[in-house]
Amino acid sequence: MSESSGLALPLIVHWPYRLKTVIQRIIRGRRLPHDSKWFTNVSGNFAVRAHVASTEKGLRVWLTLRRGWHSGEYVYSRLAVPVPENARWRKAYRLACRQAEHLAHFRYRFQP
Repeated sequence: MSESSGLALPLIVHWPYRLKTVIQRIIRGRRLPHDSKWFTNVSGNFAVRAHVASTEKGLRVWLTLRRGWHSGEYVYSRLAVPVPENARWRKAYRLACRQAEHLAHFRYRFQP
């Protein structure tokens, strides 16, 4: 009897934790961020951020470019990102983040 109760106790103790983990994963999957982090170049005066929004026509994806050394002198501009029509939200977000990272780290790496 002690062997069976010894086996059941860890299952009972870990059951709420497992349920909580599953619920968090489901919620986290639904609430994905619409904006990425800022990808900054080496000199620090150029940064790119990816944005994804769902519209009636499909997905709208764009990059925000930020130039300047500090918040008082930042100049922002937008750049549309083409994504395949059949792309889902996650794929579009990944493509936009990859393009933002490439712009910051390769294309405008040492922009003064």
